[in-house]
Amino acid sequence: ADRLREATGSPRGQALASEIERRLQPLRATNDTSTEEAAHARGAALTLAEAFDLALEACSISGHD
Repeated sequence: ADRLREATGSPRGQALASEIERRLQPLRATNDTSTEEAAHARGAALTLAEAFDLALEACSISGHD
């Protein structure tokens, strides 16, 4: 999603940015910056199909299928 926003010049809305930050806080508290940067790079390298597959898998694991 970040790559699409970047390509179209459409920044995240404030509400979405706040929600993402809220959800990332627990992870940031337990990981160092290099771990976070590596995870972000892996996510940014995903194809759209890979990202969809991971999202669907996450929904299935959390019982939202």
